[in-house]
Amino acid sequence: MPSLDQEEMTCATGHQDFGHHQAPNHQRTSVIKCDILIIGAGAAGLAAAAAAHDPGLRVILAEKEDHVGGTTFRSGGCMWMPDNFLMKETGIQDSKEQAARYINAVAKLTCSSLEEQAFHGRLRDERLDAFLTQGPEMMKYFRDQGFRWMAKPSQFPDYHPHIEGAVHHGRTLDPAVFDAASLGHYQKYLPKPDGAPVIPRFEDFRVLTRL
Repeated sequence: MPSLDQEEMTCATGHQDFGHHQAPNHQRTSVIKCDILIIGAGAAGLAAAAAAHDPGLRVILAEKEDHVGGTTFRSGGCMWMPDNFLMKETGIQDSKEQAARYINAVAKLTCSSLEEQAFHGRLRDERLDAFLTQGPEMMKYFRDQGFRWMAKPSQFPDYHPHIEGAVHHGRTLDPAVFDAASLGHYQKYLPKPDGAPVIPRFEDFRVLTRL
């Protein structure tokens, strides 16, 4: 990572005006300098921005929507992470090797046409190892930074529970419920489903759908 005085990005931001009295290429811009430009404010983008900001880097987080969360918001804010610290703390058995067997088995089952191109070979193995090695460490990092998950892992099973390497529960984690007012003016960037109740855990959703 270059130091702040060695290299920086320049991001032009502005509003394109296509009014009748102005040329189509008329654009008002302002220049913001940063060390890291992150596109997309889903869970991955927000995590990357927080991690980059922590050591003092200047970060621009760009999002086309008027709220943050991305597809993670649409999936309840859950995270799928094998062999995570909550599994260890609650006595649920898992390992990186077991998770790798599961991911490989699911890939062969669901994406057979891409088997040779995308799911086999050195690049696939390196990415899989990076995810299974650094993912649990990332969770520990954000826990130390103040992020909180539910005290116990969700009972949500792996999507393919009968495939080699699957576990009955534990790999899916739910974020802890918190007071949105604690975010201050950033609260306005939270998605707000119209007329829909907030369901923070899989177990709650399962009960409500039976009513």
